This record gives sequence, structure tokens and C-alpha cells, in this order.
Amino acid sequence: MDKTAIKNFAIEARKILIKSAITEAGFYGITNEECKLPVQKGNDFEVYETLAGTENRIFGDDIKKRANLVEAIKEQSFDQVIEETAYTWFNRIIAIRFMEVNNYLPSRVRVLSSEAGSGTPDIVTQADTVELNLSQDELNRIQQAKNENKYDEAFRLLFIKQCNELNEILPGLFEKTNDYMELLLKLPYTSDGVIRMLVDTIPEDNFNVETEGQVEIIGWMYQFYNSQPKEIVDAYVKKGQKVKKVDLPAKTQIFTPDWIVRYMVENSLGRVWMEHLKSVEPTLNEAEKAIEFGWNYYLLEDIQEEAVIANLVDVRKEYRYLSPQDIVCIDPCMGSGHILVYMFDVLMDIYRSEGFNEREAVFDILEKNIKGLDIDRRAYQLSYFALMMKARGYNRIFFRGHENLDGERVQAMPQVYSLEESNSINRNQLNYFGSTLSEIEKNDAINELSGLLDELIEAKEYGSLLSPEKYNWDLLLRFVSDYSFDGQMDFSMIGIDDTQRKLLHLISQTRLLCEKYHAYITNPPYLGNGMLSDSLSEFIKANYPNEKTDLYSCFIKKGSDSVKSTGFSSLVTMQSWMSLSSFEKMRTDIINNKRIIALMHMDNMVMGIAFGTAVSIINPTKIVGYKGSYNQVNLKDIKDGKPKEFPVTENFNGSIAQDRFLEIAGNPIAYWVSDTLLKAFAKSQLKEIATPRQGLATGDNNRFLRLWFEVDFEKIGFGMDSREAAEQSKKKWFPCNKGGKYKKWFGNNDYVVNWENDGYEIRHIVGDNGKIKSRPQNMEYYFRQGITWSTLTNGDLSMRYSPKGNMFETKGSVCFEQKEGYLLYALGLLNSKVAGSLIEILTGTADFHEGPIGKIPVIVDDSVKQEVTDLVKENIELVKSEYDEHETSYNFSVNPIVNVASGNDLLCKLVTEYIEKNKGRRETLRANEERLNEIFINMYELNSELDKEVSDTSISIDIPDEKKIIKELISYVLGCVLGRFSYEQGGLVKNVEEYKKSGNVDKWFDEDNIVPITDEKYLEDDVVEKISCFIQSVFGQVNFEKNIRYIADVLSESNDNPDITIRNYMLKEFFADHCDMYSIVGSGKRPIYWMFNSGDNNGFKCLVYMHRYTQDTVGLIRSDYLSKVQSAIENSLKNAEFDISNASGSVDKASATRRREKYIKQMSEIKTYYQAIAHIAIQRIAIDLDDGVKTNYAKFQGIEVSGEGTKKQTIDLLMKI
Repeated sequence: MDKTAIKNFAIEARKILIKSAITEAGFYGITNEECKLPVQKGNDFEVYETLAGTENRIFGDDIKKRANLVEAIKEQSFDQVIEETAYTWFNRIIAIRFMEVNNYLPSRVRVLSSEAGSGTPDIVTQADTVELNLSQDELNRIQQAKNENKYDEAFRLLFIKQCNELNEILPGLFEKTNDYMELLLKLPYTSDGVIRMLVDTIPEDNFNVETEGQVEIIGWMYQFYNSQPKEIVDAYVKKGQKVKKVDLPAKTQIFTPDWIVRYMVENSLGRVWMEHLKSVEPTLNEAEKAIEFGWNYYLLEDIQEEAVIANLVDVRKEYRYLSPQDIVCIDPCMGSGHILVYMFDVLMDIYRSEGFNEREAVFDILEKNIKGLDIDRRAYQLSYFALMMKARGYNRIFFRGHENLDGERVQAMPQVYSLEESNSINRNQLNYFGSTLSEIEKNDAINELSGLLDELIEAKEYGSLLSPEKYNWDLLLRFVSDYSFDGQMDFSMIGIDDTQRKLLHLISQTRLLCEKYHAYITNPPYLGNGMLSDSLSEFIKANYPNEKTDLYSCFIKKGSDSVKSTGFSSLVTMQSWMSLSSFEKMRTDIINNKRIIALMHMDNMVMGIAFGTAVSIINPTKIVGYKGSYNQVNLKDIKDGKPKEFPVTENFNGSIAQDRFLEIAGNPIAYWVSDTLLKAFAKSQLKEIATPRQGLATGDNNRFLRLWFEVDFEKIGFGMDSREAAEQSKKKWFPCNKGGKYKKWFGNNDYVVNWENDGYEIRHIVGDNGKIKSRPQNMEYYFRQGITWSTLTNGDLSMRYSPKGNMFETKGSVCFEQKEGYLLYALGLLNSKVAGSLIEILTGTADFHEGPIGKIPVIVDDSVKQEVTDLVKENIELVKSEYDEHETSYNFSVNPIVNVASGNDLLCKLVTEYIEKNKGRRETLRANEERLNEIFINMYELNSELDKEVSDTSISIDIPDEKKIIKELISYVLGCVLGRFSYEQGGLVKNVEEYKKSGNVDKWFDEDNIVPITDEKYLEDDVVEKISCFIQSVFGQVNFEKNIRYIADVLSESNDNPDITIRNYMLKEFFADHCDMYSIVGSGKRPIYWMFNSGDNNGFKCLVYMHRYTQDTVGLIRSDYLSKVQSAIENSLKNAEFDISNASGSVDKASATRRREKYIKQMSEIKTYYQAIAHIAIQRIAIDLDDGVKTNYAKFQGIEVSGEGTKKQTIDLLMKI
């Protein structure tokens, strides 16, 4: 199946159909702003001003259709009506394509394509003979269109007629189209559009039931059609908005791969029948029966204990008299119908095995067995169609219908519904219904129906999570089935037929919400509580208090509550419910009160989504000691879209009694845990020796958090030991743990927090609702030493020592010493493989919150305590020493290569020695970690499960390559030039004015904080000159040429002159490298060396150190640098023109011409840039370091300039970040 072609088509088709519908609406004076009144009105005609300003005269049915369109827009909105129109026609087009490819159309004539391969659809060429019940008038209109070469119009008339005819056999999808949607359809086939794209780009085999099968194509069409709406929703959710009711389907729709659907259905619906067979024949060979049915994903029940077997014998008595017609199953979030269709197949297996005829069985399956619900009407349309096509596949004469109990031939109607709300019901009309009922019955019916309508007011939002009261369905149906009124009709009766239709639909859908099922099978929506609307969030808190963390977990509860005692719920969901603390009460309820029959645990991306998932099969009846089946499927096990084998033999595949999970803190569904590992959970917990605490929630991180190098260093308070000391220091910013990347032992000391005056601003920040936004919790622990880690990470747990003086934020929680002298012992355990295994059991995901961390079982062995402590101390020092050699550490003093320079050095030798030094540190760290692993593996008796080896990727000391080392050296050199660092005095320059007064200033120090970077040397304090001066002074004159050559060779393989290579690096790569160095995941790029940049032609660039910026800096750039470079380029341009005139050969002339063209472009670029920089220079903009890089940087971007006779341009003074 060509998913790329399907995706491209679905996305583009949606755009075309929406644009077309908007355009067509405009012809009737209807836009998203207004529905115009007619400019003229007469008997049977109305005239409307079109969007283009012309007039459109409409007649007869079109007047009624337009009125219906206007009414629909009033009830919903213009955008919703256009969207509904687009997806309805999209679904119908896909349905017709499917039917024509499989020869299911009653006319046997292709509608969208030609069987002979012609570009003209067969329905157009065979219009005069096709069986569509065309009237003579319709035939005349079609022929006239063809005669006038309006083939697209002829096709449109025939297409709509075909849709109307299909209403007879597929009314759920092809409602009569003599309504407003017909007005909005423009569907050419002669030009590039939806029809041509569908026919030409998606292979027919994708629709052919003999090859690809229907479900895959319909499901992927649905998913890809929703992909753009989902992107829109994701964008506004990212900004902190809640998901709107109308956007729930787009946000939560995920297509379920075919093999997972088979697993879900076979192990729930299939299991129901297998239990029936075992009740009839206790010695049944389950494996042989599954093979006979072709159920390749059915899991056999494991051998149970005698007491469990006795219980199962009693339970199975309830299955004994079950017949195929008795089985009732539902998908309450049916989407495109994938699960429903496989339910159909499994049910047909069951019916056939009992001797039923396929042709007759299809009607029972559709009308008795299968039910479906969805909040999305487009999903209903596709599910309905998919089921009808499945039935047609089993019964060639299915569309002829069958006889009902009254002997009438009727068409089968699948029991699937789009969940509708009761808001549009005219309740005043209820009094007209129930004319044949007694007064008492009528009053009861009105009361019950009013209650039902009240429960369905927000049905589109609450969806299948609704659990309405059970009503007297017979009474309600009799009440709604007829109506009457005394005397003459009045206005209150208008629309009563529509009310009756809606009431019947509401009653039918509500019955499905109240029923008990043998199988409740679905892929529910995944959406965390934080993204839900306030009303939906309150609803699930009230109705699903233990499951309120996510919508999917609510459905797990709803599913297990909605099945009979003999039934099974089968849901594929995120895996997070299995381990996260927020689901603990839900897990406990399942373990204590229900029975986990099977659980399939799947790796990230197994379902094509970037998180782990699980299929849980649950029965509502607990049997103590029952062993459920558990298995794993990892991404590497998938080939051609399904597992290479099932179950996967090399993964966990076994049976567990669920009460075992109660022995683990938090009751995680940790099925893989060995007996030995399980014993560990009887030990003490980490919180008894080191207490985990969550940190400060600022209420506005953008306001209160900075990366330490953004702010004035002298305003940062380091080394505080208490809140009192911090307050007395009068400092504003204080180091703050905030998680970060994988890093063990030490590091990620990136952030500072505004805790000035004991956090007065943070503690008093108020939101729009008038409430305090911040949560400054656990303040008694602020500034204490501890162990910190990243509570949210994509990788493994990594713990770091946090010395005194640090605060901590919610994503950088800290363990504080509870038992004196055991902090480093705890750190050794937490960074071991043992802790990794334990935390995987407790969390199962990369969400390492304080609760599960505190529950890690701890064995305190004083005999090894000192060794562990010594190893941990050495590890901290090893990682810290390497960490502090990088200039983004606030303990950085000097570049490590410069630090060992003796004044007569070969750079290549120093770099090699530094690499070897890091290798040594890294191997020492590895050996120490392996010894710690060995100690704790022995202590926890896990030798048979874990080894001590430490992988290269888990060691927190990197071995840098030459290029990284040289780039960091250049960055340090630029830091010394710009006055951030001092080579002579060592370390960070905290106060530049005092530095300048000291008399011990680096000779390459740039006095005005402006270092020009140009593609040719125009100025004396050129950046390459500065770098060369530093290299020569620090590493010696003797080896200068070799060293500068070495730097150039490391930076580039071009073999150019070193000056050219270094100049090109500074022009093209340095700033990007600087942004990467001064950036943190989650916070973005925070460059402190700002590159003023005239544009892509490299006319002018210069570096400015943000901390030394003044209000005069931009003016100096303009007057002392930009103007001089401009003059220099003008001179170079004259020289190039002279060279062209005096060139002695074609090569010289071509070279001079290229230079001339470059200078012309640069002059043009500088001219525009000069206007922008002059505009800013006059303003003398001030910056405040406390505001951080992003706020200050933005002041120099997006400057509007314009010259005489030219359009306004927006110029960025600085390189974009």
C-alpha cells in the first residue's frame, strides 16, 4: 500500500474540497462573515450578489437548498459547515472509488474512472444507457452539457445522481443530496483535481478486496485527512490552550495496525466463543481450535492452579448456552471501522463453525452482534460504509436486503451511530408525541425522555464515557413512534418530523451506552487531563476519579464496567497506566477487583507513535490466583508491519498471577519482575535515607528563570547555605537545578532563578484569576546539598551531586540526606544498574517523579559503605573536572589547551594529550561504575539478571574530537578578545571597568567591544588578526605557522591559506557553533556574542559581547566600522573594474568580474543595512541583562526601512537564532 500517495492525496483533497466549497458558497452570497439578503426576489426566483460582485439568479430547489445552508451555518458555524461538506463529499468519493474497483456498484458502470483506461469516466461516456433512473429532463441536461463541451458539468450531474441512487442501498453514507451540500460541490474530472489525483496517483490494488483489502485504505484515508486539522490543534495546544470539543476527533485519532486489531478481537470476542466451546467440551484443544479459525494472535490460557480451575468451571457454566446471535460487541470509539470489520470476520468464523449460511449470517452480524459509536460524524460514515462493504463481500446479493419478521424485504442497517447532542431538540414538541399512550404512560415517557435529553447535552464532548441511566426503551420508542395534534397545525409543529428522527437516533445511541457487552474493544482517545476543556475535565474527575489522568484510562474503566460477567474489554492504550503513580488507584482497583486475562506490552513506534503502548484484556470478575498471559513486542520484532513471529520467543512471554503486583510499592504492572528482584521490594525505601522533594514552580519560567551566563555574574549568589543567607546577600539570581540532559555524577548547572528578597516576586505572582500562580514548596530544603536528577527525560535515569547553594525547580527534583552520612551511598546505588532495573519497575517510562524515586528499595550494607562513598567521590570529581573545562560551566577558568601551554608548543601535540587525558578519566570512571554495579548486584542477589558492564553511551565523560577542541579554543580566544575571559588574570571577567583599570589587560582585548568579521581584511582589528595574535603569544612564535596551519586543517579540508580558512569559519560557522554551545534543550539558543550581520552576501559582520553592550555600541558600529568597510568595498569595486579594463587574459578578466559582482551585491546589501542600523543608532537602545537574551535580542530585529520609490523592507540587525 502506497501510504505516501494516500497521505498526499488525502491532505490535498481536503484543501481542494474546502476551497471549492467556500468558492461555491460565495456564488450564493454566503461567506464566513455574512449570509447576504437577496438583491431581488420574485415568484420562484431570488437574486444574490456573489463574492465577485456579479449577480446569481437561483430558482426552485436551489432556493430551498440555500435556505437550508443558511440555517445550518446559524446552528453550527460557516467553518464547521464547510468542513462537514468537504469530508462528506470526500467520504463519498472514496466509497464510490472502492465500489467501482470491486464492481460493487449496482449499475456496474465506473463513475470516477474508465475500465478501458480512458481519461473520461465510463459514467460520462455511457450516460445514455447507465442504470441510474435518469429522467428525460436529466438526460437532456446531461446531453446539453456534453454538446457544449461542459463535460465537468455533465459529470457533476451524473455523480450527484449516482449518490442519490446509492441512498437506496447505503443511506447511512449517501443521504439524499438535494440539500445545501449539493450547492457546494464542484467536482471536475478534466483538470487536475480530486478525481484525477485519486485515480492517477493511488493504485487500484489499494482498493481491491482481493489484494489490499478495504479497511487499510479507508483507515489511512481517515487518518491522513485529519492530519492537517491535527497540526492546527497541536499548534494551539502547544501555546497552552485546551482542546476544543469540535477538535477532539482530529487531536485523538490514531489508526490501529491490522495485526494489533486481530490480537484485540481474537483475545476478547474470540475468547468469548472459546470459553463457550470449553464449557461444552472441557477437554477442548484450544490451540487446534485457534488454528482452525485462523486466529494467529490468540493467546492460549496458561495452566492454572486447581482452585482456579474449579472457579473457572463454575464461571464457564454461564457460557454453555451461548449462541452466535447472542453475542454483542462494541467499539465505542470506532473511527474508520477497522476493529468493527475484524469483529465481523471473527463472528463469521463463529457462525460458519455452527453451520450458518454466510449469506444469512451477514444480516444477523450487522443487526444483532456489532455495535459502534463515535463522536465524529465522518468516522460514522466510514465505519458504516466499511461494514456494509464487508457484508457485500460475504454476500453478493446483500444489497437486495432480507425479510424482516413481518415478511417485508428491508435493507440491513448496521447498529453504528455518530454520537449526537440533544441541544437542537425542540422540547416543546414532546407534548405532541405518544398519542396512542395512556396519560400516565405519556407523562412517564416525557419525564424519562427529558432526563435522557439532559444527559446528552454535551454528548459530543463526553462521548462514550457517558453512562446514562437505563430507561424504559420500549416505552420511549412507542412514545416517539407517532405524534398527533388537536385542531389545525401551527408554527409549533414545524420541523416535528426532524425532531422525531433525532429523538429516535438519540434513543438508539443511548441504548448502546447503557448495554452490557460480551466484548468491548477499542483504541480510545489518548489525551491528558491538562489538555481537556474545563467541562470535560470536571466530568471525568466526577465520574472517573481514579482514572482522571487521561481519557484513555477512563475508557479502560468504562470498558471493564461495560462488559458482562462473561465478557472481556480489550483496549490498546498508552503504557503509562501500568506504572505511573497518577494511575496507582486505578491499578489497585483492577488488581483487587478484576481479572487481567492478557496484556501485550509494545515498544515505542510499534504502533507508529513515539511512545510505548499496551493492549489489556480484562474480565470484570476477579479469580484469586488466576494467571494472565503477558508478552512483549519490540520495534526490532516488526517486519513488514507486523511481528516476525507471535508471540515473540526471545521476549518475555509468560503467565503471572496479578496479586503479585501488590507486593511492589505503587502496584505497577511489572510482569517481567523475577522472584529475586521482587524480594528487594520488601527492603527499606530510598526515602528513609534520602528524601526526594519536588522543587519550586515559579508560575512563569520565562520571567523568573535564566541561563546563568545571560545575567550579570555579580548579581548571582553562589554558595548560599540558607534562605536567610541568600536574602542577606542582596543578590538577585541563585543557581537552580532544572533537570537537563543525561548526565551522571555532576553537571547540568545551567539555570539561575530570581529569588531576590527571599523570592518576594515569585511568591506574589498573581494570575488572571486573581490567584497566586507560583508554588514555592519545600522551602526548608532550599540551598541544601543533595542528589538531583531530571524528572522528565528521553533516556535512562541519571543522578548528580548537587552541592550546597542550589535551589531546585519542579523538573530538577532533589533527594536530601535523611540519614546522616548516607547521601553519597545513595548516589552510588541510584547510578547503578540495580537502581535502573528497580526504577523501570516503579515507573516503566521516562517520567521519574519523586514518588517512585522515593520507593526504590534500599539495602544499607555498612561493610561496603566506605568503598561506595570513596568511589562516588572520585566519580564526582572526575566528571566535575571535565565539566568545568568547558566555558559554559560557571566554575570555568581557562581553556584546557591554553592551561597547559608553555609558550613554545605544538597545538596538535597538546590536543592529542588532552584527548588521551579524557580517555584516561573516562576509563577510570567506567571502572568505578562497574565496581559499583558489582557491589550492588551482589548485594541484591541479581547476578543472574544483570552484569556489571557499563556501555560507552552511559559514561558521562565524552572524548572530544579535534574539531570540537579547536572550536572551543577559538570560542575561548574570542571570549578573551571581547572581555568575557582574561588570559592574564584567569577566569571570568566579572567587572570590565575594574578589569580595564587593573593594568593587567590582555593585549588582544578589544577596547570598544566590536570585532569586525569581513570576507577580506579591511580593518586593523580584524577578527583573524586577533586570533592570530593570541595563538602566537600563547603558544609561541616558533611554532606559530604550524599551529595556525593545524587550526585551519582541523576546521576545513579545503587546504586554503590558513587566514582564508579561519576567516571563512568565522563568517559562516562560528555563530552557529556559538549558538549550539550556549543553548539548552527546552530553552533554545542563548548567544552572548551577538553577530551584527548585513546579509547573505557577507558585506559586513561584527561580534559584540552582550554583557559589554552600551547605548552607544550601535552608533560606534555604524560610524567606526560599517562606514569604513563600505568605503573599503567601494575601493575594491573600483580596483576590480580597473582590473577588468586592463586584464591581459580571459581568466584574469573572469576573476575580476566575479569580484566586481560580489562587491556590487555587498554594496547594495550594506546600503539597506545602513538605513536600519542608523535608525537604531539614533534610538540608543538600552538592554537589561536581567531580561535575558531573547528579550534583548529582539530589540534589534525586524527593523522596517524604505528608500525613495522602494517598498518597505524588514531588516534584522543580528543573525537570526
